[in-house]
Amino acid sequence: MSTAERPIRGASASGALIHFSSEALQRIDLALDDLLAESKARCVFVIDRTGCILSSAGDFHPLAPETMAAVAAGVIAALNTMVSRATSPEVSIRFYGGNIDRIHYMLLADRMILCMMHGKSTTTGSIRAAAKKCGTIMESLIDSDKCSIYDAGTVIKSVSYIESKLNDLFKDAN
Repeated sequence: MSTAERPIRGASASGALIHFSSEALQRIDLALDDLLAESKARCVFVIDRTGCILSSAGDFHPLAPETMAAVAAGVIAALNTMVSRATSPEVSIRFYGGNIDRIHYMLLADRMILCMMHGKSTTTGSIRAAAKKCGTIMESLIDSDKCSIYDAGTVIKSVSYIESKLNDLFKDAN
């Protein structure tokens, strides 16, 4: 997915929007390309906890990446009700019967999630090792790009302004 096609912001744990620099996004893209090659996964992507895709690589067929991202965010939210994230920042899902890909999720800094789909021929251990290596790289990238975090006050002012403009546009429709 090219930088122009991809959203470049996510939400932090505090609710503030994070705007990644184009350099950080390019480095995240490269880290995912390396992860895909090293892990032999079918596809990998990084999303925020809302399902917004920050970067992706690999073959998502037959599902669209956006569909997979929304489902992944829902799965993580559901799993968090059963297992504390403090207990396990990673989860692997296996499907028994048929030739269905396995899925591995790893929580990254703040509210970000690394998701990987891989076949049965790839071991969970090799997937976890590659994910941890990539996660370390991504967390350092995110930390180094924190200077681009907008404070909540600026975001609230921007949202209020946009809402007022939308209200002006649609006031005759009511």
